[in-house]
Amino acid sequence: MAIALLKGEKPTVNKKLADGTPFSAQTPINVTADKVKDVVAAGDATAKDICTAKVKAACAKYGVA
Repeated sequence: MAIALLKGEKPTVNKKLADGTPFSAQTPINVTADKVKDVVAAGDATAKDICTAKVKAACAKYGVA
């Protein structure tokens, strides 16, 4: 949902609260340094957006390209 909002897209909702407010029930995941490459591979973010100069060495270390 956050990714869709950041991309300027309308997020998909799959539930409504009792008052009718739409929401998306998601299972949270913990994205650690060694899992960032999976986020990029899934297309949820790009290495260009993540691997700024400040963290470029970490991207190389964890295979984010």
